[in-house]
Amino acid sequence: MDLNSIWIVVFFQIAFVVGQETGSNEAGKSSKLLTEKAYAQLFQERRKESKNLLQIIRNEGAYERKYKLLEGAYEKLLNILQQTKNIIQGGRYDPLVDKFPPQDVRLFDAITVTMENTCLFGEVILHNPDISYRVLDSQLLGPDWKDLINWCIKYTRKFNDRIIDVKSQELLWLVEQEINPEKRSENFTNPYRNAGQQKDTTKKKKKAKKIEKGPRMVTRDEF
Repeated sequence: MDLNSIWIVVFFQIAFVVGQETGSNEAGKSSKLLTEKAYAQLFQERRKESKNLLQIIRNEGAYERKYKLLEGAYEKLLNILQQTKNIIQGGRYDPLVDKFPPQDVRLFDAITVTMENTCLFGEVILHNPDISYRVLDSQLLGPDWKDLINWCIKYTRKFNDRIIDVKSQELLWLVEQEINPEKRSENFTNPYRNAGQQKDTTKKKKKAKKIEKGPRMVTRDEF
């Protein structure tokens, strides 16, 4: 698949950028907003769709192409999340107190896009940790990406059990520890990072078993 085709998929996979400013509070209201139960079901469907993006990244073998793919994806994700954060902070809606959905369409979009893309970001970085840090720590994306994602995780958790399902809650728990080493529990492991390391270790063990026993010359490099 060429990069143009990939970017089409990425564009539609990353929910959407919140649209233009609404002219007034009345213009931002709608009677067609999804109920909490209906959106919770849609949220799970969107989470399943995110597997498409992960598969595209996994299938991209060339390091340079994968780096460019992740660079573009993270840049779009962080820009979207910064926009939605600004809208949420400017709105008058407390998830722990107010009923869902908020009646302002633009605020509703910002909240749902934040939840979906926070989880999408989490899946991508968990499955591609090493190359992701090289991309995210580059000057291109700025130094504040971690603060933004931590804010998004904290906000998304306010919808735990109501909208955010158990698997997504576990995902956010892993992501928070992955990007914040100081918060890691003693038994924390990134299952996707360790899976690859485990395969390498298994191969080395199998190869070691094939070596014949008996005296052999040991070079200095082996110490």
